[in-house]
Amino acid sequence: MGLGFPSGVAPGFDQNHVAASGVRFSGISQGGGFVNVLNGKAGTSVGPPGTSISGVIGRGSVFTSATNNAFNFAGMQTTNDNTFTIGGILTYTTFGGFNSWFSTSSDATHGVAIGSNGSTPSNILFNFNGSTNAGSSNILVTNIPYFLIFSASLSAQSYIIKNLANGQITVLSSSTVCTYAGGAPNGTFQVGNDGTTLGAGATVAAVMYSNQKMLAPQLLQWTEDPWGFWYPQ
Repeated sequence: MGLGFPSGVAPGFDQNHVAASGVRFSGISQGGGFVNVLNGKAGTSVGPPGTSISGVIGRGSVFTSATNNAFNFAGMQTTNDNTFTIGGILTYTTFGGFNSWFSTSSDATHGVAIGSNGSTPSNILFNFNGSTNAGSSNILVTNIPYFLIFSASLSAQSYIIKNLANGQITVLSSSTVCTYAGGAPNGTFQVGNDGTTLGAGATVAAVMYSNQKMLAPQLLQWTEDPWGFWYPQ
């Protein structure tokens, strides 16, 4: 597939995809809704988020930098993972504070959340239980469609940034020792705001979460077809 949204291709899940191992969540925007492709269940709208259609990322859910602006998915895990991968296709619209766009718990002090640090330009920032952070260099800007991957253990992190406007790929890493300061997740995954007053500030087309850390060659293989995880052919 190309860089843009694969128009005409149905969403689904390919168990043979390079990122398929250990997948707990695979969500796509339907504009006014967000659906977990793994079980067909729609998230509960809080806020509610806005809607958008783009030639590059297709249908997107618009999350503003405000509390209670998200889609919640109940019945998810209530344990913390020591390895994980999060992937997403999105466009940042604003930066300010911790711009979270996915969390494994719908509060601000449990589970893990991914977003940016709010500076301009900004980064990929990963937060553990509202405590320790791991982050990439500040290279993200607003109004550019990105395919972002964060894959990590508690002591080593990989960041993949693919600019979907020009195809440029940036590979970054860090070795931050991270710990879970709080308790277990509350069983509700959240796309959008992570329960704080500093919401996503982004238009999100697709998100996934797994409990596996991917190897560098696997991450780069995925960048060849970012959309293929959510829209297999």
